[in-house]
Amino acid sequence: MKNDTIIYIDPILGIFTIQDLVNYLDSLILENQTNIDILDSILKSTELEETDIASILNKFDMKYNIKFIRDILTDSL
Repeated sequence: MKNDTIIYIDPILGIFTIQDLVNYLDSLILENQTNIDILDSILKSTELEETDIASILNKFDMKYNIKFIRDILTDSL
C-alpha cells in the first residue's frame, strides 16, 4: 500500500491518506512523550494539587484520539 493511498474522506476535514495517518500517529507519540515528561515533573514536585490531577487525567485521556483513528480505519470510503 502506498502512503498516498486515500483511506478516509471527511466532508469537513477532507481526504486522509496513509501518510496523514502516519503523521497523526507520530504527533500522538510526541504528545504522549511530552505528557509523560509533564507527569514526571508533577510527581517529582512536593505537592500534588487537584488541578494537577485533573490536568494529568486530561493529558492521558487518549480516548478521542484513538476513536478518531478507529473511525478512519473502519469507515468505508
